[in-house]
Amino acid sequence: MANQLANANSTPGASAPRAGTRRVRVFALQTGTVRVKSAQVAPTRRGMLRIAGPLLEPAWAGWLPTFAWLIDHPEGPIVVDTGAAAHLLRLPRWHPYFRLAVRFAIEPEEEVGPRLRAFGLDPRDVRTVVLTHMHIDHDAGLHHFPSSVPVLADAREIARAAGLRGHLLGYLPERWPRGFDPAPLGWDGGRVGPFDRSTPLTRDGTVFAVPSPGHTPGHISVVVMDGETAIVLTSARSRHMTCRAPQPTTTPSCSATRNCWSAS
Repeated sequence: MANQLANANSTPGASAPRAGTRRVRVFALQTGTVRVKSAQVAPTRRGMLRIAGPLLEPAWAGWLPTFAWLIDHPEGPIVVDTGAAAHLLRLPRWHPYFRLAVRFAIEPEEEVGPRLRAFGLDPRDVRTVVLTHMHIDHDAGLHHFPSSVPVLADAREIARAAGLRGHLLGYLPERWPRGFDPAPLGWDGGRVGPFDRSTPLTRDGTVFAVPSPGHTPGHISVVVMDGETAIVLTSARSRHMTCRAPQPTTTPSCSATRNCWSAS
């Protein structure tokens, strides 16, 4: 596990990506912490009461890390999610969830831009940013990336997060960077294991997106192949699978999964 994931909050100088390396590696970049209600982490109610639980119940869960992910790939670095940012310390008070059910702790130097620079990587040099979904603790660091860096997300998630509906659902579209125009994933890569669609994110096929609706209808996950092991980056954790090694013209076939590392 240690040679697959390194927490950039610990010793970035020792584990930073090296120029010319051929192995695909994944790094967890911690971007502060978040605290939510216990009813959100371990709900005990059903239906609408489950949705209202974080507003109604007083108990808070412990502080959890928020993450962005850096994929060190020979074709160029890819960032999955952009984590939290200091502007989340000031949330709209009119929204009951923001007022009653979530708290952030983060300093500006903990945001994804400074975390990448700790690796010697300028955000302008990132090949692609991929958003698993567009909740505020996953898209808050978008302002660190110039408009020249493509941002990808599922079309349903892009539509869901925009406008008045997005505000009511707990997104913050007014805090997206000016000119923010994410591109929808094409889902043109064919079936992968249990997933009926995929989108390749690299030419060699070792990094690809798969749909994983649930947390939101347009939620996606990113799969990183490391030999016969697949590291699956979701919004809340990393998992690994034993897979058949991909060939240039084929899609890897994945078998059983199990947790290898939890984030939030």
